[in-house]
Amino acid sequence: MSAEDRAKRQTDMMKDELKLNQDQEIKDARAIADTSLRRKSLESINKQKNDEFKKILTVDQFKAYQKMVADMRAKRQQGGGPQGGGQQH
Repeated sequence: MSAEDRAKRQTDMMKDELKLNQDQEIKDARAIADTSLRRKSLESINKQKNDEFKKILTVDQFKAYQKMVADMRAKRQQGGGPQGGGQQH
């Protein structure tokens, strides 16, 4: 079952069980379900990627990689994108 199918199934279940009105279904339930599924998929992908990196990088290289990822995540959360969040001229 695809992530989209799971999201639709969960949304339909929530609609029935919680007696959501149409506005709630469209705006809230689907967005929450999609975000949750997307997060789980990304976590799984990241774990697999980390497992592969552990096989080919030295311990020090893997630590540096983890720091790099954490720094990029912190930068994104502060509003800076991969380009540094500034305008290029």
